[in-house]
Amino acid sequence: MSTGNSGTGRRRWASRATLLAVASLVFSVPALAHAAPGAIPLSESPGALAASLQCSANVRTATQEPVLLIPGTASTPQGSFGRTLIPDLQKNRTPFCQVTLPQTNTGDVQRNAEYVVHAVRSMHAMSGRKVQLIGWSQGGGPMPRWALKYWPDIRPMVDNLIALDPDNAGTAVLDIFGCGIVNLFCTPAIWQQRPTSNFIRTLNAGAMTYPNVNYTVIFVNLSNFIQPSMNGESQRLPAGPNVTNIGIQDFCGGLASSPPDHATVVDNPVAMAMISSVLARPGKPLNLQTVNRQTCGRIGSELAKVAGPLVQNYFTTFTQTIPQYGGVPAEPPLRCYARPGPGCKR
Repeated sequence: MSTGNSGTGRRRWASRATLLAVASLVFSVPALAHAAPGAIPLSESPGALAASLQCSANVRTATQEPVLLIPGTASTPQGSFGRTLIPDLQKNRTPFCQVTLPQTNTGDVQRNAEYVVHAVRSMHAMSGRKVQLIGWSQGGGPMPRWALKYWPDIRPMVDNLIALDPDNAGTAVLDIFGCGIVNLFCTPAIWQQRPTSNFIRTLNAGAMTYPNVNYTVIFVNLSNFIQPSMNGESQRLPAGPNVTNIGIQDFCGGLASSPPDHATVVDNPVAMAMISSVLARPGKPLNLQTVNRQTCGRIGSELAKVAGPLVQNYFTTFTQTIPQYGGVPAEPPLRCYARPGPGCKR
């Protein structure tokens, strides 16, 4: 197989996936969201917030809870979910929206969280239903959890937060980037997702989950990008009746059952089966008894189908996307609402 043919195939595949997604999305969503009295004002402009949200036409007439797709760091909704999950949602006629973050989701996570707040409010207003959040990496952990922490008015609007290999405790892998010494790859979001960052410490201070929101954390044991993670140490949320934490290899019977790769979780058939189970049972976190374990036998063949685009995504992330925005010399300061004190008003 020649490199040239492989690249052409990837481009054709990407073009088909993009066209399919474009055909099913409404690209202009009115700013329907209204903040609750006393809520922290959103600092992003209404126009930017509205332009970030793209929805399938059936969100307005939804007969089931719509899904909000939240991408990971240095990724877009298509880059995170365009190979497998978006086609599955379209095939099943599941109403969904996707949020595209500024600077390809490499900027301040506090800023990104405002887009999630706006998306949830808008989707709830459009559909009249609770929203199912599905996010990968930053988009499954730090970003939506920050939104839920500081904008409590959206908690009753959210049914489930389905997190795919999230770095809820940060990830020690980012320490190798040498932030503070060599800042080439140290974008604001990279700084903030280090385990010792002010952002992660503040995020995890106090309640990490809320009673009226369900949480489903699907993680990769020994994830190459989320560490430590032998038993989901960096991904898990505190146990509770509304929380399910499950490692794919734990579910499938051993570390060798699935690759320990952070990026593949968004295409893993076991993760997709778990997502389908959650969406079919609104109002509850994942019940593992409803997931067919025979899906574990399809992991190798299904991931082989998307190996080319996944490799290309890794290459693009570190040679183009992150260098495009460049590093910064320090972690962004916490917003005043997260650190009341001298010089800050709540």
